[in-house]
Amino acid sequence: MENIRGDQQRATGAYPAKLSDLYTCLSATRRCYAIEILAESDEESLSVSELARQITAVENSIQVDHATGEPYRNVYSALKQYHLDKLAAADIIQPDPERDMVVAGESLEAAYLLLSINCETYDILL
Repeated sequence: MENIRGDQQRATGAYPAKLSDLYTCLSATRRCYAIEILAESDEESLSVSELARQITAVENSIQVDHATGEPYRNVYSALKQYHLDKLAAADIIQPDPERDMVVAGESLEAAYLLLSINCETYDILL
């Protein structure tokens, strides 16, 4: 099998830092949900509260309008305190803290593609 990284990368063992950042973001389920929701959204931006409601609905197998209470607060807090910063650092999202909104970053499509490919590959291997 031919080396897909190229001769120079093989010699140094280096992978692009950006790729590592993207895979780091895919290591948390809630970040994967956020990537999927944002990539599939028809809206240009989403409020953090709407993103949290949609993630809560997926995690609890409920409708979005029922995603309230403690489960919603837990997801919202985790997004604000941890996950959004990681997604922003990888340029997957661009947060707008003044409006409490997020918009797609330059790497959203790449992250969504990696997520899709890895999920499909995982399903095939099992």
